Amino acid sequence: MQKFLSELQRRKVLRIASGYVVAGWIILQVALSLQTALKLPDSFATIIVSLLIIGFPIALVASWFFEITPEGVRRTVASGDGGLIKPQTTDIALAGALMVVLVVIVAQAVMPRGSAPMTPVAEAPASKTEPAATDLATAPKAPEGSVAVLPFTNLTGKADDIAFAAGLHDDLLTRLAKIAAMRVIARTSVLRYANTTKNISDIAGELGVAAVLEGSVQRAGKRVRIGVQLIDANTNSQRWGETYDRTLTADNLFDIQREITEAIAAALNTVLTARELKAAFEGGTRNLQAYELYARGRLLVRSADSSRLERYRGAITAFDQATALDADFATSYALKSLALTHLFWWSQRLDTKLRDAAKIALDRATALAPNAAETQFGLATYFYYGFLNYPQALEHIGRALKAAPNSAGAWETKGNIARRDGRFAESVDAFNHAIVLDPQNPIPMSEFARLLGRMGEYVRAKDLIARARAIDPTSLHIRSQAASFLYGRGDAAGAWREYKDIRTYFPAARLTYAISTRDPANIKFALEDWPNDTRRPASFPEVYEVFRASAFLALGKADEARRVLLEVKAHLDASAKPYPDAWTANSLVTPADVPGMLGDLAGVRAAEHDFLTNAPRDELAKPDFHQSLSVAFLRAGDRERAVHYLEQMEKVFGPSIYLRISIDPAFDPIRDHIRYKALKSRYEAWAAGRAKAK
Repeated sequence: MQKFLSELQRRKVLRIASGYVVAGWIILQVALSLQTALKLPDSFATIIVSLLIIGFPIALVASWFFEITPEGVRRTVASGDGGLIKPQTTDIALAGALMVVLVVIVAQAVMPRGSAPMTPVAEAPASKTEPAATDLATAPKAPEGSVAVLPFTNLTGKADDIAFAAGLHDDLLTRLAKIAAMRVIARTSVLRYANTTKNISDIAGELGVAAVLEGSVQRAGKRVRIGVQLIDANTNSQRWGETYDRTLTADNLFDIQREITEAIAAALNTVLTARELKAAFEGGTRNLQAYELYARGRLLVRSADSSRLERYRGAITAFDQATALDADFATSYALKSLALTHLFWWSQRLDTKLRDAAKIALDRATALAPNAAETQFGLATYFYYGFLNYPQALEHIGRALKAAPNSAGAWETKGNIARRDGRFAESVDAFNHAIVLDPQNPIPMSEFARLLGRMGEYVRAKDLIARARAIDPTSLHIRSQAASFLYGRGDAAGAWREYKDIRTYFPAARLTYAISTRDPANIKFALEDWPNDTRRPASFPEVYEVFRASAFLALGKADEARRVLLEVKAHLDASAKPYPDAWTANSLVTPADVPGMLGDLAGVRAAEHDFLTNAPRDELAKPDFHQSLSVAFLRAGDRERAVHYLEQMEKVFGPSIYLRISIDPAFDPIRDHIRYKALKSRYEAWAAGRAKAK
């Protein structure tokens, strides 16, 4: 053994091995750097390590048989005297270094690389109205390329300057959302930190980012000064800062935003491609006044909803004014189409002129900037809300996300579209992305909870609703989702308790929950407290009378119910389009409801034919329509067809759907049916399996 070790030393095998390992380590570092910079797959580094390992024994064998001399490479001559060479200190050190470097290389090869994955929303901590501090000791480390841009401080205090600073902040966020290597927190979440006294580390922990950008804006006449600094979340120290003092022009504003974008990317060690930088500014304007009008309109769109439709109208006016100043302002046309499409949807899809106007604006945006994220987002919304065309909508929202992968709004929209198309796994993934990017926005949380509740994922849904309510305790939308969740879980009393004091937000839902409690006092209260100004909506003027008849049936007043229903039927028969919403998600009354309550089996069958022939695909709402058809067939005397539609409900969302059926008094006459009992048994087995799995 000693002779062999001596020969290894004489032939310099250990030195060659050490040199090879050191050189291999250097090669590996270069490979890892190239992998990160060029976004190469993880297999790239694995291949390099494999080649180095294969080459190692080859190098050792070569060093045994050959040596490098001044005369070149020649075969090593065997030792003539067979004497032993005493180990040298340098050789021992080289052997030790060899072992250390080998350990480092192996560790680098097996340890995961790349940025941290998005944390699933179900595992995130509950939010608070003033966002709660995150336990940084247990929270996952924020990805290096993640950043939150806090609202810019306006230093003048003037109202116009406040709006200017808000628009500039929103514009920068929109552009940063188009950089794939970054994770940029959405505007809704960062707005909650305006004028906050919290330190940067706490804010970063709550939003899950590695850095926070602060900024201030001061506008004076024809000049603007913008100061920004990027703060490291862990050290509270400045990574980068700059003050821009420029003449106030659209070009200068874009130049400042471009420089900020490039500086953030460099400070966060992320890759910013020339294509991304160009795309971030696609479809803009060189006209400063048009830019400011557009920024104002965009802020209005972001703050509009079903209860604030006037903001959509104000936005449309601003976009029209912007394009009057710059007829080639593509993103202004795109956002105008978005506002028009939302107005069309919330008008119960009755005013088709709104949809037509949206198409005209989209055609102009497409001609000017077809690949811009705003154009593709507008097209997705147009096909979704305008025509319930989910494949087309999903195609365009996919393109929008390719152009702006950090757009929380686009991810949320994808979640909404996918769930109606029955792509529930895709919807779950999209909502998770949206909430990671917008962790202080309660709307995607509540919409996600609605899907999870239907899927029987009650624990996750309940957690999301709690988080959403903690963020916005006054939101009627979130309260309605909470009540719907409880109703879906078979908790009639809980749904009523949640909704009984909500008068103006979908009073039909309140009466439905009251009927499910079987308490005459609740039913009478919900019926009599129905606001007068919502009893005859334009989309279906007979809605109150239909629900009034339903309440009479629940109270055992069949004769009064029939009298009301015959009057309703006369009005519907005289109408050219009695059910304008028919089988859409906006429908308050389906074509099966009135004939069902009248016991008109032929009328119910006609409604069923209409449903099977004309109903648009909507997997999220389909169980609601199945339930209406089931109740209608049961009331009209066809028990078998009634059970058939209960089974159809189960096919969409599984056995958990039984719970909402169990509290509907309309199904009391069928509870002894063998197929209904089987439905109940399947639910009980499902629930037992879930409990056992925990």
